[in-house]
Amino acid sequence: METGGPPVAPGQLGQTGPVLGLRSLSFAYQGLLEIPYETILAQQDTLEVLDLSYNLLEEYPFIRSLVHKWLNYKDTIHILHISTNSFSHMCAMAQCTHIMTPTDTNSLPGHVSPPLACQRSPALLVELEKLSTLILDCNSYSSHVKFPYMPSVTTVCINKNKISNLPIFVEEIRTKFPNIKILSMMNNEAAPSYFNGGSLTQYIDYRQYVISQIPTLKILDDTEVLGKERAQAKKTYRMQRTREGSKRKKELHR
Repeated sequence: METGGPPVAPGQLGQTGPVLGLRSLSFAYQGLLEIPYETILAQQDTLEVLDLSYNLLEEYPFIRSLVHKWLNYKDTIHILHISTNSFSHMCAMAQCTHIMTPTDTNSLPGHVSPPLACQRSPALLVELEKLSTLILDCNSYSSHVKFPYMPSVTTVCINKNKISNLPIFVEEIRTKFPNIKILSMMNNEAAPSYFNGGSLTQYIDYRQYVISQIPTLKILDDTEVLGKERAQAKKTYRMQRTREGSKRKKELHR
């Protein structure tokens, strides 16, 4: 859709003013540096799907736009699509208590001074009480990304990021999204597959580890988790924990 004016629905070309009651808005491929809130706010009572993918949004401008307006959507938005931007952490949307200092502002675009209050915001994403799908593909999230606790979320897509440490990342997902059913993290170093040169053995081990740690999963990447695979995953990693426990006991008694 065009960002230079309000969205236009079929049959509304001769009318002025925004079309109200939209359930979905897409601003993909617009080269946005900031969120077009005037257009979005007109739909705050009905908007369920917000697509901001394939833009140039970064942490600081995203936060600056978000701080005072995000809560308008706490009871409506179900799907948030922010893939293919320039995000590297969730501090803008998680419960971050970091207060920016004058030294911090040196790293901001154009050395813009933030407000005196915490610019990295109190919990914003967590306020989206009906959010079920979070799409974060093609950003720069690492294994150490921190999410807020969100029991409403059932789908997380974080393909093609910079996740390299599987245990750390999986523990964060398991803890913060207790009802997750679909996780897709293809084309990350921690998820070996044909996408990134991983062997079949590495791929199977990766799947078994994730499935053993997140018992609520129904789909991992592009493949359904079957009962037989879940049983094997539990068996494999239960045996591994037993072996590791025995090894530690032996080391303690040396």
